[in-house]
Amino acid sequence: MEPLPTLDRALSLCAELGLWANVEIKPSAGQEAETGRVVAHRCAAANGALLLSSFSTVALSAAGAEAPQLARALLVEAIPVDWRDRLADAGARALHASARALTGEALQAVRAGGISLACYTVNRRDDAENLLAGGVCAVFTDRPDLWLPEEM
Repeated sequence: MEPLPTLDRALSLCAELGLWANVEIKPSAGQEAETGRVVAHRCAAANGALLLSSFSTVALSAAGAEAPQLARALLVEAIPVDWRDRLADAGARALHASARALTGEALQAVRAGGISLACYTVNRRDDAENLLAGGVCAVFTDRPDLWLPEEM
């Protein structure tokens, strides 16, 4: 049985393999700022390409104060009307939203604002292709096997 890797080990392996990592900060209630700072500190010590994301603007803001060089993305279920203000509060430069809740109007507004948008959780290849063709810059999936060449 393989032990669960620590954050440090996972980041080290990603760097070793040349993989980009999205590290989601998932703080407990009342621990948002502390969790954001600790995660950012650990990630800043890693030598890989990564992005910090969270539903918590407090955690992202604290992460930015700890490691301003790390890119941050705000996670949302549906893109709210005040998304620009929330991004500013979090010091984030990208949005990650649920693909199920994405509207064409919200997608166009975010694209017009010059903000990168990624969607989660997309488990059908045709849905992913439609989102990418519509201007979404990335998708998160539980089914990476869908992206393997057909002949494999």
